[in-house]
Amino acid sequence: MRARVCNSREALKDDSSTPALAPLEREKQRRERAETLALIEERLTQVENAEAAVKSMGTARDDLKVMLKQSKERINSLQAAVAGGATSGCFALPQALLAPDGVTTGESLLHAASVVVTGALFALTYRYCVSCDRESTQLKAGAVLAFAITRSLGHAQQG
Repeated sequence: MRARVCNSREALKDDSSTPALAPLEREKQRRERAETLALIEERLTQVENAEAAVKSMGTARDDLKVMLKQSKERINSLQAAVAGGATSGCFALPQALLAPDGVTTGESLLHAASVVVTGALFALTYRYCVSCDRESTQLKAGAVLAFAITRSLGHAQQG
């Protein structure tokens, strides 16, 4: 774009194409050329500023896309944790409320809370195992088996 402006500037400065004119007429033409050149340079600056603004908007748009994707991942992780905790709580709460003799309700509720937290962490970890490699069925099955064994051994040691 600058090259076109330079060519225009040279064409406007070139006085050889005009026939011999009166000095007043020639001065008028020079002023008009100078005004035209100033206007062209002003418009060129405006165009360059607009191009810079468009580039910065593109960068900002890309940044917003990344932030949106990260937010979406965080929301999905939170949903998985809540679902896992709620599911674990549904199974642990009746057991806590129907505590055997010798176990206080506080201890039972504390145990139920630990089961809820464990279920939430299980669901969150499982979500990441599944989402990391979507094609690997062995990884999915292995993650579930590993969590089941760990959880079972934990209960076996308590009992």
